[in-house]
Amino acid sequence: MKYFFCKQAFRAAPSSVLRIWIFLVIFLFSIKGSALRAENAAAYAATVQLPALRWEMEKIIYRLDPNNYRLEEETEGFTHLITNLNSSPFSYDIYLGNISEKIPTAIVRVEAPPGDVKVLIRILELEKMIIKEEVPTESGLPASILDTKSHLISQTLNWTMPWAAVLYNSYHSPRLTSGQTIARFFAYLGADLFLIWAAGRNFFIPYNAERTDLEKLLAMPPNRSTRWSLKENGIDVLAGMIFLRTIGGIQSLNTIRGHNRLVELKYTFYLE
Repeated sequence: MKYFFCKQAFRAAPSSVLRIWIFLVIFLFSIKGSALRAENAAAYAATVQLPALRWEMEKIIYRLDPNNYRLEEETEGFTHLITNLNSSPFSYDIYLGNISEKIPTAIVRVEAPPGDVKVLIRILELEKMIIKEEVPTESGLPASILDTKSHLISQTLNWTMPWAAVLYNSYHSPRLTSGQTIARFFAYLGADLFLIWAAGRNFFIPYNAERTDLEKLLAMPPNRSTRWSLKENGIDVLAGMIFLRTIGGIQSLNTIRGHNRLVELKYTFYLE
């Protein structure tokens, strides 16, 4: 009997907080994407040998991302590993080492989100740190000079229409690939539409509008109406939207920071 009451009570009061957190976790995984995709890594032969490669790479990364990186002791089989700090607008792990003990040719392996992989490989090409012939380029398209982007426009769009901010951040910028742009656009648009739909369907209401077996047994009336109620639904929806826009705001901040840093350094890119 005790088990019956506990089971019915759990069914009668599914947590609205649990539901919204499950949704937000799914959303975060959808915009982060898989770290195992091929475009998240690239490796090329270096133009110099170790240990000179380390010092040259540190100079390049310091120029690009000053005081926002560190050398890791755990190098996963490579000789050196340079990784970004949380304060960096970029995200990367750069591995340096030789192909093997018998083949002393130095290689550079970059692991990062697809946009940052392309950015770093292009910078290494321009700095003549990797074999140029091995670097893929956009056939027939000249390298483009980037234009400065506005944090104000980006953040304004993010807090009103985050999916539109994705398009602004991505336009004429190497920071986001077409795949990243499409994924983030539909993730943010779908999240907003889902939250509005869920509120209208009482998705976040913690009690069922129809009586459960336990409520019928205790002759309890239905808990809530199935009709739209801003008072009952608005707080949950607002909390969800603020959370999504906070994540988007951080992404937009770092995307524009990194883009404008590339503009300052006058690097040119083959844009999609």
